[in-house]
Amino acid sequence: MQISPPLPPLSALMLAGGEGRRVGGLDKGLVVHEGRPMLEHVMARLPVQVVDRVISCNRNIEQYAQYGRVVSDQGQHRLPHTYAGPMA
Repeated sequence: MQISPPLPPLSALMLAGGEGRRVGGLDKGLVVHEGRPMLEHVMARLPVQVVDRVISCNRNIEQYAQYGRVVSDQGQHRLPHTYAGPMA
């Protein structure tokens, strides 16, 4: 029987930016569902090989920093008063 080599460490990028228009302007990643923020639900489902947790966000940066490395997508507006989202 051949043993497979272990998987290399992985990174996960969680997109937590946006305007929250569909949830009344709230920060979706921090909205509490079943007693904990949505981001915690996502993180609980990451495989153990994920060693680098990166969160792309545009507000509440200090709160998100408690969960992993934060990459701010602030200032990524293409036109005044518009926001293209974390993937832009």
